Amino acid sequence: MPDLTKRVDAFANLNKFKPKTVPNPKANNDDIEKISIDNGFPSREPQEPKLQKRARFNSGEKKDS
Repeated sequence: MPDLTKRVDAFANLNKFKPKTVPNPKANNDDIEKISIDNGFPSREPQEPKLQKRARFNSGEKKDS
């Protein structure tokens, strides 16, 4: 019967793995921009926040003028 009190070393076989030698291909930004415009995607640039009108205090009541 095997000895069940010993733990398996999960990192023992990591020396088999090597980093990729070929770098990932770069995306063409011009193509991405054209596709986004053609399909109506929002811009990748952050949009300016729009200020919302604040509700006035007692805005439900009509003003006497």
